[in-house]
Amino acid sequence: MGKKHLPVRLFSYSVYFFALSAPISIVAAQIAAGLVLVFGLIGLFTGARRSDPPLASSVFLFSFIAVFLLSIILSPVFDETIPQIRKSWVLLCYLPLVMFPSAYSVRKTVEFLIWGGVAASVIAVFRVLIGEVGRAAPYSGGYTTLALFEAALIPAALAFAVGCKSSKRWLYIGAALAMFAGLVLSQTRAGWLACGLGVLIFGSFIDWKKTIAGIIVALAVLAMIPQTRNIILSRFESDRRGGITSGRSSIYKAAREPLAQLPFFGHGPGSFNRLVPDSVLEEAGDTGVRSWHSMPLEILMESGPLALAVFIGFAFMPLKSCWEKRKIVSGGIMISGALFSSLMALYFAGLTTNPARDFLLLSLLTIFWSIGLIYNETGLEATSG
Repeated sequence: MGKKHLPVRLFSYSVYFFALSAPISIVAAQIAAGLVLVFGLIGLFTGARRSDPPLASSVFLFSFIAVFLLSIILSPVFDETIPQIRKSWVLLCYLPLVMFPSAYSVRKTVEFLIWGGVAASVIAVFRVLIGEVGRAAPYSGGYTTLALFEAALIPAALAFAVGCKSSKRWLYIGAALAMFAGLVLSQTRAGWLACGLGVLIFGSFIDWKKTIAGIIVALAVLAMIPQTRNIILSRFESDRRGGITSGRSSIYKAAREPLAQLPFFGHGPGSFNRLVPDSVLEEAGDTGVRSWHSMPLEILMESGPLALAVFIGFAFMPLKSCWEKRKIVSGGIMISGALFSSLMALYFAGLTTNPARDFLLLSLLTIFWSIGLIYNETGLEATSG
């Protein structure tokens, strides 16, 4: 794609804006996602050079979207489905992202994600320090959203640090530390565990012994600081409403009856509160819960077994692509390892929460899925010097 092709330049800018805004602002991310679709469509009709979308992945994704739409049509209460429709449209950004891989830089896209994550983390930590909030959260999106962004982006920041041979390395180390501070103060156990898994997986591509040693040192430091030690211990107390699982055990038990009566296309998106009685929510300790607290369980409940099967098939394809192409790229950055680790962190967290219910996290997944499939076609610039 030539540099003078205006729709291509606008498309690349919209991709970077999308990546930067996704960790920070729902409104900005929605605008950016819309621009990605608009400029992608303009590029398509103005003859911009494009690539064929990955066949198997595209079949899985659009099969999932088709089944999801069927579950909406067949839902007994259409109004329940509207909130999820308002979030799931961001999946459509997958198509222009994989069709125009040479229009934008994968490296820059990941960098914008990292610095967006840093900005959100700094805002969240500042809000905690001034006493505005008890758990780190930016102004847009909650503490769980922030924690999962940090869990996914810390391995990426470490990848850039490893691949950078200049003093710029310390910027990425600082970025990882800023996000780590936000992660700790978010008090989100799913984020903590997901981050640990992501770092461990990425570290295994570099030096697993040093990685394990580094994780042990980090845990020891956190344990020695009274404030962080108290945060960690408080999050694993069992004598509170909902118990140590924060009510998840009660919710999962309540899933047995709807599962036994599960229609092939599910009970419909947004059906949680129709299926779970208030007594279960009171037992869980949070009557405001609107989710099954599990991405695979929620997809199964809302859209049925076929939807879950094709979703798992699609989610597996970027992992397969990154695993097959994992290597040290020119300049020393292991971007394939970082993408693989970040996706694994998000999938692991998705066992006890549902990123697909959150527009910002679904935006992050859409970006990771897309670049995980096409990054080998774009060529990755080294981050050094």
